Amino acid sequence: MPESTIYPQEIEIDTIKNGVARLLAHWDIEAVLHDESTVYTYEESVIRWTLPDTFESEGQTIIITTRDDVKAYVQANSAEIMSFAKATKLTM
Repeated sequence: MPESTIYPQEIEIDTIKNGVARLLAHWDIEAVLHDESTVYTYEESVIRWTLPDTFESEGQTIIITTRDDVKAYVQANSAEIMSFAKATKLTM
C-alpha cells in the first residue's frame, strides 16, 4: 500500500500527451502515526484517460486547450474517473 507524508489528492494529473492524461487516483486514505509523524496510506491506481476535445460545464462548452481545462474536466468527471480507477484494482 502506498504511503506519503503529504495528504494525496483524490485525482492527480501526472502528464498530458497527445490528448491522453496519465492520472493518479487515490482512495481509502487513512492517516497513521509513524515515528511521531503523520503518514497517509491509501489505495492507488495509475490510469490513462483519453481527453475529449470539448466538454460541458455549468451550461458552457469548454474547449480543452490548457492544463487548467484538463483540471476542470477531471473535476467535472471525477466520479466516472474514480469508478474506472477502482475497477482496475478488482480481481476475479
